[in-house]
Formats: sequence, structure tokens, C-alpha cells
Amino acid sequence: MLTDADIVKLLFGFKLKHLRTEQGLGLEELAAQTGLSKSYIHDLEKGKKYPKVDKIHILARALGVDYDYMVSQRDSRAIQPVVDILTSEVFREFPLEDFGVSTNKLIELLVNTPERVTAFISTISQMIRHFQVSREHLYFTALRSFQNLKNNYFEEVEAAVTEFRQQFNLSTLLAKGTAGLEQLLEKEYGISVDRKRLREFELPSSCRSFFGKTALTLYIRDGLSQAQERFLLGR
Repeated sequence: MLTDADIVKLLFGFKLKHLRTEQGLGLEELAAQTGLSKSYIHDLEKGKKYPKVDKIHILARALGVDYDYMVSQRDSRAIQPVVDILTSEVFREFPLEDFGVSTNKLIELLVNTPERVTAFISTISQMIRHFQVSREHLYFTALRSFQNLKNNYFEEVEAAVTEFRQQFNLSTLLAKGTAGLEQLLEKEYGISVDRKRLREFELPSSCRSFFGKTALTLYIRDGLSQAQERFLLGR
């Protein structure tokens, strides 16, 4: 997940590279005009660094814009949709790296083909509004796509489960039914199990449990099979 600082650096890097390429300047040329090193400008464009105030003024003068333009979240109408997506909650939370898309590659795509990207973003936005797609549904769809991409198998999760089974001798615990798992939760994690509290609420059938972080309590509804309870306790 990207932080606010990450977004600010990415946005500055995008605007810097867009201005530079729009004016036909190479990294060497901009470096020569500003007195800044080529590697430093490269890091700025990749979103790895954020310049100090004096260097922003230097870059702005060299590119023919003012300081406010360089640090604002507004841009020309042509590429404003790109700026909007970079500053959106969706972009901030979307697991780009998990889909094999580095932020550096994304910035390069945005700079090199802004018109196509803005057209794509505009189309997706219109579809979302037209079909009233919620942010949660978008994330869910992305998650399902990610699971399909990995064939729903995650090696690191498998390794963690295997280690957990060996560490706590899970086969012996499971022989005790759900009681063994409940004792493990209480002893190792300080989590208690409550099977009465959820009786007080009218819940949809899909809601089988709720974990109260403050109370460190796992609330489980009545009527579940032993296998279902084992799954909830194990998870």
C-alpha cells in the first residue's frame, strides 16, 4: 500500500518527466541546464526522491513553469485524469506489485502515452458510474483476478501453514475437536471464543463469525458444523 509520501513523490516524478519529454529534453540536457546530476533527476522521475524547495525552483525555471505548478495536484486538461488516478484512493491501495506492475513502469507508461491512458481511465470511470460499481466491488474483482493469476495457490501461505502445524502439533490438537484449537488461541494469542453474543443479533446467513480486536474475542454463531468451526478457529 502506498503512503501519502509515496504518492507525492510519484506525482512530482510524473510531472517532471512529462514536462521534460514534452519539451524534447534528455536527462543530460536538463542536468546541464539545472546543475543537478543526471542520476538525481532520474531518481526524482522514478519517484524515489523528493527535491528540496531550492531544487524545485531550479527545475521549474529550467522547464518554464512556476513553483506552484510543480507541487500542485492540478495539471493541464490533457493529463489531469492521470494526476487524478495517481492521487486516488484506488491507486493508493491497489496492490500493483502483486500484479507484477512496478510503480516505475506505470509512471513510464503514463508519461509516454498519456492520451491513451487518460482515455482508458475515462472509459473505466464512466463504466463504474454507469453500472454503479462500488470501490469494494472493484477491489473484490481485483482480488479474484489475482487469485486466478496465481491459481489460488500462494507458496508463502502454504509454508506458513506447514510451519504452524509442526510448531503446535496440529494433528494432536485436531483430535480434540474444536477444544484444542480454542485452547491454542487462548494460550498463545490471548483470544477467547464466545458462542452466545451473536444470538442477540439478526445476521445474514453468510455471517458466521466476528473478531473483536479490542476485546480479543472471536464471536461464533450457533448452528455451525464442527468443520466450519475448525476453519474459523484455524483461520
